[in-house]
Amino acid sequence: MNIRDLFDPQRAISFSFKLFIALLGLLLAPSVIAIVIAALPGRILLALPVISYVAYRMLQRSRPRAVRARTSAGAERTPVVPQLGDN
Repeated sequence: MNIRDLFDPQRAISFSFKLFIALLGLLLAPSVIAIVIAALPGRILLALPVISYVAYRMLQRSRPRAVRARTSAGAERTPVVPQLGDN
């Protein structure tokens, strides 16, 4: 977001709302996490990171890799034409 966008009333209100929601989420996250940890038994609490890692790896594997265009990196050169005047 540019500084110029803050002078536009519609964008300023939109940005302020997004900032408010982000700050509210950051303030409420610790209490929600504490409630979830207190409610879960120990085995499930230990299994959550493992399950999350496996799900992440499955997601990454299912996505196709981005194919980069091969660049010659300056390897192409202009041919030098011999001069006919110097025999």
